[in-house]
Order: sequence, then C-alpha cells, then structure tokens
Amino acid sequence: MSMFMRGRTWTSLASGCGLLGLLSLCAGLFSNTRAQAADYSPLVEPLIGNAVNINEGDYSKVDKAVKRFLRGDLDATKSFLEDAKKEHKMLPPPEFMLAQLWQMANQGAQMRVELETCVKLHPDDPDAYLSLADLALGERRWTDAGLEFAYAKSLAAKFTENKKRLLNFQTRAENGLALVAEARDNWDEAKPHLTAWLALDPNSAAAHARLARVLFKADTSDKKLDGAKAAYAEYKEALKNDTKSISPDIALALLYEDAKNHEQARKFIGLAVGQDLPADPESRLATLIAAAHWAIESSDQPTEARDYADMALKTKPDSQEAKFLRGVAARLQSPKDNVTAEKYLQDVFMSSPSNFAASNQFAQVLAEQKDKDKRQRALDIAQINQKMYAGQKNQQEIEATATLGWVLFNMEKINEANQVVQAVLKSGTPSPDAWYFEARILQEMGKSEDAKKAVDVALRWPKNFVHRPDAKAMSTALARSLGTDTDDTSTTAKSNNPTPPSSDNPGTGKETLGPSKSTTSTTGGR
Repeated sequence: MSMFMRGRTWTSLASGCGLLGLLSLCAGLFSNTRAQAADYSPLVEPLIGNAVNINEGDYSKVDKAVKRFLRGDLDATKSFLEDAKKEHKMLPPPEFMLAQLWQMANQGAQMRVELETCVKLHPDDPDAYLSLADLALGERRWTDAGLEFAYAKSLAAKFTENKKRLLNFQTRAENGLALVAEARDNWDEAKPHLTAWLALDPNSAAAHARLARVLFKADTSDKKLDGAKAAYAEYKEALKNDTKSISPDIALALLYEDAKNHEQARKFIGLAVGQDLPADPESRLATLIAAAHWAIESSDQPTEARDYADMALKTKPDSQEAKFLRGVAARLQSPKDNVTAEKYLQDVFMSSPSNFAASNQFAQVLAEQKDKDKRQRALDIAQINQKMYAGQKNQQEIEATATLGWVLFNMEKINEANQVVQAVLKSGTPSPDAWYFEARILQEMGKSEDAKKAVDVALRWPKNFVHRPDAKAMSTALARSLGTDTDDTSTTAKSNNPTPPSSDNPGTGKETLGPSKSTTSTTGGR
C-alpha cells in the first residue's frame, strides 16, 4: 500500500462497497476496532472522528443513525442525525453526515443531493464545499476544484465553531489547492500551499513527500541539483515521520527517470539497493520491489530487474509481488527465460487467479511455447480475462483483448487474431504490445510496409514493454529487407492515438520478414 493510500479515510476506502459491502465492512471493522464504552458501530468514528473524540461523549444517536441507514430507514436516519447535532454542536451538519453515509455506500447521486442541501442550509460551513471540490478534482475539473477549495479556505478563516474541524478544513483546502496547481504543472504555485499544510501539521509524511516532488519539479535547470537536494531533505523528513514512506533514494530515482535523466536515476537506485538498503525487512522488501519495477520499466535494465527481484525474494520468499516481478524479469532476458517466467507467474496465478497482471503475463508465456496443451491453457485463461473485462473500457480490457489476439496468433489462427487485435487498435488507447502483435500479424500476412509502421509505433512508447527487444529486432530486419536504413523509431509520437496501419489495407509484399511463425523466437513471438 502506498504512502498516499495509508492516509485515506475509511470514508474513501468504503466508497466502492455499496450498501451490502458496507454491511460487510462494518462486520470486518467491528472485530478490529478498539473497545468503546458504548460499543458504537465502527462507522461512527470515520463519520464524526474529524469533529469530535467519540470516547468523550455520548454519540449513541449517531450510532443509531448509522444502523438505521444500513437498514434503509432514511427518515429515522435523518431524525437521529438532527437530534445528535442538537445535542452536540461540535458535530458537522446532519446533511453532511448523511452525504458521507451515501458516499460510503457508493451512491454518488444521493451524496451530491445532500451536499447541495448542506450548502443551502449551512452556507458558512466549509465541509460540503470541500467535498464538492474533491469530486471536481476526481473528475479532473481543475478550475471548479480550485474555486471550491479557495472558497472553502476563505470560509475556514472565519470558522470558530470547532477547532478540530477547523484544522481539518485548513489542511484539506491547502492540500486541494496544491493538487490543482500540480495538475497544471504550476510548481511555484503549489509550494506555498504545501508549506502552509506543513505549518498546520509539521509531521505529515504525505505533505513532506508532496513538497519534495514539487521542489524537484520547480527546478528548471538541466541537472536539477538544487531541486534534488531540497527534495531529498523533504523525503528524509517524510521517512522520519512515517517509516513506511518511500525511500528517498527510490523517490529521487523515479523523479530523475521522469525527467529523462536515466543516469542519475540509475545512480540513486544503486544507492537505494546498496549502501542505503534498509535493515528492516519490510522496508528492505519495499525498496527492492520498487527498484525492480524501475528496472523493468527501463528499456536497458533486464539484468538489474532480475537481480533486484531475486534480492526481494531472498528478503521474503513468499512475496507474491516479488515472484511476479521475477517472472516478468525472466521474460526480458535475451534469450527469454520462459522456464523461470512460467514457474513464478504460475505460482502467483495459482495463489491468486484474480490477479489480472499475473494471469495476463502467464497466458502470454504459455502461448509463446510450442506445447499444444500449454497453448490451449493460455487460450482458456485469455478468454476468461477477455470476458471478465469486456465492456469496462479500461486498461485491463485493452490488455486482455490484446493478449487473446496474441494467443490466437501463436496458435496459427491468424485471421481470428487479426480481428481481435484490430478491435484493440480501434479502441483509441492501444498498448505497445498490441501494436507489436499487429505488426507480427501483418508480417505473417505478407504486408511488410504496414508491419514496419506498426512495430515502429510500438517502439515510440517511452517506457519499456516485454516485447520491446523483439520489436527492435523486427524493425531492423524489416528496414533492411525494405531497403530503408533510416531508424525512425526514436521519433517522438505526435499523438497517443496514431492511425493504425491496418491489415484491411492493401499489402505491400508476399515475403515474410523477421521471425517467422514457424521459428521459435527467443524474445518476442515464440
């Protein structure tokens, strides 16, 4: 779980549950919540904990409201919340508490209605404005979010009803305004808001980490030495306040990688897994896993990816994430180590069949081997994933569909594979793997020029992908065969949705170039 995840409230964690899920959440929380004098529902704390200490008063009416809400009795819920507010002036408005309950039940429309009602009846209370700002932020409506956060901040400056709620208002407003500025890459505007947040809560690891990133980004020099120094200091403060925070070395490596300074990123990764590697097993594991992720996403780090994953497994042999990374790292080797990849990916898949990333990679590994039984199993897994994610219009659907096409291609069902992969390309957000799969299909159909265009689109992706080594080899072979020596794969893509070279277009040749379907490729097809 990331440091930002650890800071989430139970309200946000419960937001995806629905009413039935909320009942389950109650049951789970109840067994882990410390004993309370009144044995309140575990949802009482997240509902009013930002306003009062529930162990220092009688909040049984709030507890009754929660229980009535879970039974679907809205009239009684409202009545109990209104009575609770009359008894305890420090509580939030009853309409806001009801809005929170709707949010916990994942009922966004009802939540918005109650928030608007709260604004109408309590125009000077910042809580509803902050929640509306959060909604706008989640929907990437930066202007609306900024205006809401700024207005909530102005209301908080005049709020005197409850010091605990006031602190919550102020930190949320500064955090929100900083997020809006960061979303617009306005680093200088974000800095004072994060500094103000830290003035209110000096021990906030999240605020220190956010400020670190902003200070690095605000340094516009090529080497970013001043920004890196300031950021490193803030990351150290974050780690001091929360030992589960990201390693400062890892954090700087990721920032440098994002800034396209790979050598500096490599330097800080080396420090993270070397002299600064934590002794604490949990922190050590987190650092090594982060380093392995970095190496896998870097196009020239297959050995490091393998080594960091191995180190993570030595730290915790039963770590499913470390096993997954070791399996993927094996696929990046040249030649591909399918035996090791299959071993680790199968282990993760068998332990957690619903782990999409593991099942998707496992299906590809099985498909790329000549064993008919393995290819059939790959088809079964790929079809299950495709059906499970069909219609969701997310990255999982795209990857699942692309993998199904790849499995069909390896089973020599070229026309079926082409139809499936074409659907991915027409989705508007294809992955680099999908472009590579289409290139292989086009190549097999004798359409070499279109295959070259497709594989070069894949190679323009800024981050690594499993089939990149194969894609490079294929592009080179096609260029040589077509008599085009210019390597255009380094050209930055002008669009995230380039027009796909389609197998529906006329072919340009009968020859099969690069790794053929009958040859077992060590890196990309079979």
